[in-house]
Amino acid sequence: MVLINIEKLELNKEYTWKEICNLVGIKYSTDGKTRARQLEELKQYAEVVDNGKTRKAKKYIIKNLLEQNLSNYTTIESNSNILEVNIDKNNSNKNKNEHDVSLIDGKPLYYESEDEDELFFQIERNKHKLVLYRSYTYKKLTEILEIKYHGSSVCSKDSQLTSIAQQIQLLKDGNKYKVLRIYRVPLDRKLGNVDMNNRQLYGNMLIFAMVKYIVENPNARTFLDQHNYMYFGRPFLYEQMELCNEKYNEFRYNYKELHEETKVDKDTIIDFYHYTNGKMKDILQKALKNLSTRHIIRYDDKNATCIVDKDGNRRIATHEEIGLITQAEYEVKKELGIKNLSVYISQGKGKYFYDKVNQYIRKQIKDGNKKYSSFGKNFDKCYKVVLIYVTTQNLENGYKELIDDIELSLINSNDNFVDINLEYFNNTDIEKKQIVTTKGFGKEAHEKSVFEAKYEYLQGIYLLLEKLIKCKPISVYKEA
Repeated sequence: MVLINIEKLELNKEYTWKEICNLVGIKYSTDGKTRARQLEELKQYAEVVDNGKTRKAKKYIIKNLLEQNLSNYTTIESNSNILEVNIDKNNSNKNKNEHDVSLIDGKPLYYESEDEDELFFQIERNKHKLVLYRSYTYKKLTEILEIKYHGSSVCSKDSQLTSIAQQIQLLKDGNKYKVLRIYRVPLDRKLGNVDMNNRQLYGNMLIFAMVKYIVENPNARTFLDQHNYMYFGRPFLYEQMELCNEKYNEFRYNYKELHEETKVDKDTIIDFYHYTNGKMKDILQKALKNLSTRHIIRYDDKNATCIVDKDGNRRIATHEEIGLITQAEYEVKKELGIKNLSVYISQGKGKYFYDKVNQYIRKQIKDGNKKYSSFGKNFDKCYKVVLIYVTTQNLENGYKELIDDIELSLINSNDNFVDINLEYFNNTDIEKKQIVTTKGFGKEAHEKSVFEAKYEYLQGIYLLLEKLIKCKPISVYKEA
């Protein structure tokens, strides 16, 4: 049983069993045996009594939280970036004189305001003093950060912890807070939104990726000057935009080797790639639309295909060739008995499928099929690309627009993409997705707690994020 928010239960208040389930974060069941088992597990962490009435009218009262047992489990927060603060109401009347807030019957009369800018800079100045993965009480946290301690002032404390979460990722750990990450650049101040729902930012990331490419590849600059377009495979752009590192693409179609190297469960790897690849695709789509709206580029990300010969020469396929490639894909799909290609690829079999497509085309050329003659006898492979129509001048203009703010808008883009993924995976419903996360979990689910499964799953996800997504801070080119 996962006790996500046990401290949300108020003492001496009546709850229906459904209300308890919703607050604590356990699955509600009408089955009597299941409810009895869940109730017994809950009693390990809280003193629970019922009102003595029949089942339909039965309610439960939380008399006390058993602190000695609560300290033995680690809370998994439903959102790693927005910190929920739970206050022990038993202590609200103690040591009133310690806190700068007036109390009447244990309730705050007013809250002394705290200057937000001063709070922000105090946290920024002192956050380096915190030790990663160490847990701190709220009071100790305020002492290290040298900010005001709001003892029983719930609103002030809540607001303060939200400000801290801009710069430090915290995980509620009993009555303490565990430091998971310390951000180089505060999330909200630099990017405006932890979810990076900012198409302007995405567009700037893509401009930077293209400039970075032509600076590091002189031949690309020459090609752009001559043809006024560029084309890239999506995986390459993801890496150029700092959404992942080179390892992500290296293991994209080799889940078996990744499993052997990391010991992360294969189903977790599949789930990881399925979500992160979809999110990267979404970000790239928004970036393309943003630059198109700003009249910097035009693009084709649906049908554009690159043809490569055995000497490494590349060109864009014609409309007729794209039609023949589509036909080849259909024939291979039928041969392999694939009903849903997206599901097939998400299982790490994409490389095998597209290798078969290229083999099919080479065979048609070898057999003398005149329809495929334009591919040439030296044909090696083909793959889909993003075709971007842009002039050198337009690319330079777009880069000049962002260069002054590049450290503010781009330097933390990878960190924030990591945060987007953390938020999603922390909210994953293990039971609903039925993800196999530990050896034997699928066969012995009744013997494994959901908490253990979630822990194993997230441990695997964190490892994959570190290995495949996180990358070094970008280098800024002052001139395009």
